[in-house]
Amino acid sequence: MTKVHHTHKESDEATPRTQLPRMYDWIIFSALLFALFWWIRVPSHIDYLKSIGVPADIPVIVGKATAIALAGIGAMWFDRSMFYYARPDLIVRNPDDAEPWGIGDAIAFSGACLRRSVITAVFMICAAAV
Repeated sequence: MTKVHHTHKESDEATPRTQLPRMYDWIIFSALLFALFWWIRVPSHIDYLKSIGVPADIPVIVGKATAIALAGIGAMWFDRSMFYYARPDLIVRNPDDAEPWGIGDAIAFSGACLRRSVITAVFMICAAAV
């Protein structure tokens, strides 16, 4: 039977958490895209963009990019909440364990990564199709 190594220590639970949230860079990127999308959609800005020769498709492209980026973040959090105990980062062997990975460990890790990839792809394709 293989041991699953959890990434946190029992003693770390009492200490305050100082790490940034997961995918914080994508959250910031999505917020900036959303702000840009909002700025472009203001009627006075649309007239200004037309006056300087910006193509009319730019607001659509920025809107789709915003939706896809937000879908990627939502997919990751959906996967983390629905499959909490089957996350790829929890299927990691203890580094002190000298026993190599078995075929079952490799299949479990690959399956968790593949599941997360499929969920993310579905979320992003649905966001792009709307």
